[in-house]
Formats: sequence, structure tokens, C-alpha cells
Amino acid sequence: MIRLATATLAITVLASMSPAFAGGPRSVVQDWAAAHEEGGAARTANLYTPAARVWSVAAPREWVGHAEISHYLAVFPLGASRPEFRVDALVLSPVRDGVAVATGNCTVVREQWDGSTAQEGCRFSLTLVQDEAGMWRIAEQHSSAVPR
Repeated sequence: MIRLATATLAITVLASMSPAFAGGPRSVVQDWAAAHEEGGAARTANLYTPAARVWSVAAPREWVGHAEISHYLAVFPLGASRPEFRVDALVLSPVRDGVAVATGNCTVVREQWDGSTAQEGCRFSLTLVQDEAGMWRIAEQHSSAVPR
């Protein structure tokens, strides 16, 4: 079981959660956070639309489409093991039917090669869209470091 702590709610997400996103935008955000902990870059890339863009705090350029996003997610850990990834605050804002924006803060805790841990805070925004089959996916992701 993976725990995600948020400022406004506590969510427990089962690792076996379906990637169909029938639960709506909140389910996509939960799967997105869980996928960063669990790994599986190709599976995780399927959370995104085929032409999605990722603007990450961990990379100096954008990543576009499933192949590039899979590569970005494969190198995401940047440490000795998969990171702990916590959503600390989450706000979901509907834009119109089939479009929502998720914004919030997250914390990434990584075990370093020397055995120590490093903790980083980041802000994120996800533009979520519902496709013709009714599945919610990430169309745009942006993250930035929290100033120290």
C-alpha cells in the first residue's frame, strides 16, 4: 500500500489500482504519484496522452510523447532506489467538461548512494483531459523546485 499525504485529505491507494482512470481526475493524480514510487516507465507513460508534454524540475528540457516520457521516467529515480513520492497538497479545478487542472506540492525522498537520504520539495500542475473512451489522462505536466 502506498500512502499519499495531502493537506486537505489523506488518500490510500492500492498498488493494484486500475489504470483506466474511471474514477476521474483524482484517480489520475493518485496513479501518477504511485507510479513515481513503483517505477515501470512504459506503464507510467500510459498515464499521459500520446502527445503529452512534461516540463520537469529534474530536466532542462521538455519531454514530448510516450517514448520520451518513458525515457524521462526511467531515469527519474536519480538515487540508489526508487524514491518515496508524497503529494502534500492537492487542488483539483474543473475547467470545463472533460478538462481539469490539478495543482499542488509534493515531496520526493531519495536514498543516496552513500546510504543517506535527500528530500526535495516541488510544485506541480497537471492538465487532465478525458478522451473519447472516457479515460482521464495527463496532457501537460509542469513541476518546479520549491525555493529554499
